[in-house]
Amino acid sequence: MDKVVQIHIRAFKGYFLTLLGGKFLQIYYSHFIHKKRRYAVVATIDGEPVGFIAGTSETGDFYKELYKKNFFVLFKLLVFAFIREPGVRTKILSKYKHIWRALKSKLGLGRSSPASSGTVNCRLLSIAVDPAFQGKHVAPVMQKYFLECLKNDGIEKVGLSVLKENERAIQFYKKTGWKVEREEPNSISFFRDL
Repeated sequence: MDKVVQIHIRAFKGYFLTLLGGKFLQIYYSHFIHKKRRYAVVATIDGEPVGFIAGTSETGDFYKELYKKNFFVLFKLLVFAFIREPGVRTKILSKYKHIWRALKSKLGLGRSSPASSGTVNCRLLSIAVDPAFQGKHVAPVMQKYFLECLKNDGIEKVGLSVLKENERAIQFYKKTGWKVEREEPNSISFFRDL
């Protein structure tokens, strides 16, 4: 887990989850391990992790469990990050949906929700390759394995979102067969038929 967290930190400098710190990332990624309908793929070279993918076919349940089980720890980490990291302060308003989900899950409000309200039935929530290994075909091989796992589990469509500023990722998704589902002011959502 420590190596996955370090890859995330190196690959996503300045991103909201990164600004919340390593402890938050450990909690976040631990919720993908050994769980039904959650997928975690780690790419290794010579036994060392160099990339990972995490996704789920139950996004609503994923976040509900994450927030409910870790509400006070996550709240504390968010407050400390808010004080310590200017990037958290500027991005916090764009995360209001997650804050609302966290409060609802802690209070036991709301129902479980499907992976997406759109056309997909699984979400790829995070994919990263250590910057030292980017461009070395790690991501395409890892993605192929991830998509095969989903297909073997009966998943028909998978989606993801990427920040518009991440041009390298956008080009990767277009090159590897993903189609644009919709564009938001700051992000693009892609989907892929399996």
